[in-house]
Amino acid sequence: MRIVFFSTNSNNYAGDETSLRQFPSNTDRLCRLRQYLGDDTFSVATALPGSFLRDTRGSSFFTPPCDGNQKQDENQAEFRDLSGMDSQQAAETIAALNPDFAIAVSAWVTPFDWLGLMDAMTSDILREKGIPVLCSSAETQMLCFDKNLTHKFLTENSFPCPSAIYVHHELFWSERGRKEIARNVYRDYIFSKVSGMEFPVVIKDTVGLSSYGMEVAVSYKETLHYLKMGRTKSDRMVEKYINGLHFGAEIYGTPGNYFVTDPFIFSLNRFGITSPKLSVKIGPVSCGQSDRFRIPELKILLESLAEKLQIQGCAQVDLVFDGEKWFVIEINPRLSGLTESYCIAYGKDILQTLADCAMKKDPGLEEKGKVCCMKIPLQEESELEKISRIPNIRHLKQIFYSGAKQEREKGYCEIIFGPAPDFDQLSKMMDEIKSARPDIIEDIPQEGFRNLLCKLKTEN
Repeated sequence: MRIVFFSTNSNNYAGDETSLRQFPSNTDRLCRLRQYLGDDTFSVATALPGSFLRDTRGSSFFTPPCDGNQKQDENQAEFRDLSGMDSQQAAETIAALNPDFAIAVSAWVTPFDWLGLMDAMTSDILREKGIPVLCSSAETQMLCFDKNLTHKFLTENSFPCPSAIYVHHELFWSERGRKEIARNVYRDYIFSKVSGMEFPVVIKDTVGLSSYGMEVAVSYKETLHYLKMGRTKSDRMVEKYINGLHFGAEIYGTPGNYFVTDPFIFSLNRFGITSPKLSVKIGPVSCGQSDRFRIPELKILLESLAEKLQIQGCAQVDLVFDGEKWFVIEINPRLSGLTESYCIAYGKDILQTLADCAMKKDPGLEEKGKVCCMKIPLQEESELEKISRIPNIRHLKQIFYSGAKQEREKGYCEIIFGPAPDFDQLSKMMDEIKSARPDIIEDIPQEGFRNLLCKLKTEN
């Protein structure tokens, strides 16, 4: 069988201002995939920066040597650059590789989290050409991309989710440029609905990425203040804040054949939400850690959700557990910031898992141990490989934007360590890492890690 792994990108990649380093490299991933597939062959078609599929230097792809004893033979794979292409062009390029099967390896992008939708539209064209594709439909991708549509889907299908009010941006500011409007009736209506909500609430864009731009308001007055600030140009949701523990989980497979992972628990910032730059994630959290988390109920819920959405490939779900009940917060039919952590926790790479899903095989995912994902300070490039070689650090990735105007936009450096047989041993691993390099474990992530361990023990 000949497989093409592909991903598109809707953004202009500023390679001249971007330094992206990863250990192990994506080339190592492809080397392991060659060994895993055996007689099956594969090709890669992706746009810069090639998340999960290619390595980059500046504005170009490059292929570093495979690490360790893995044999590198580039003749076993073809590479195609999809940068700057629309869905039609991407599909034509992929089809020219004559695949027996195409697999979308969808990632994420700012400011709009719509790459899964672009991959889905590419997939629709490939299917019209008679090429089987592992990718959720464009309808599923759009439903999850727009959080207002997501909320309607969840409520209409009786999936537990927070109550929410949709705010149409243009109508909310409809008096602008219209002198004949003496009073904005739509805004009055929104304020009347908000006044009846339970506080605190979360205010977020309907089409943004992660928690960027999200606000938590603790009162009606504060909610009005955030809505009136007009800092965004998109529609927004005002959503009841569910007080509880925040988790994320992934789903792999196709209709009738899903594997639901045990969830990871997330640390929160001082506002009670996950922070893209500071959040700590540890897991998997299984029934063995705490029956009070009702993990079997969660898995039944997520499998039902996947079936209703007809997920194909991978999806990530953000969740809150309030002590009694699980709530679905967000659905992302793509790979996620959890994906690399699951690779280490389950001992199997994501491309191998997706290939098994495409061929209707049991992905054979069994937990190998507990892992932790946390951010460390941005590093000089000369230090990255040294840090990646510290015992128990299994993954390191740094993205640095030299053209950033603000400190928070400069990028991030992330490490994943483990697997450990239990969370106590995972804690000892972090102590050993801090002992080896005390400069890389900062106070806030360390506190987040300790707090998560305390919550897991409290729940036992």
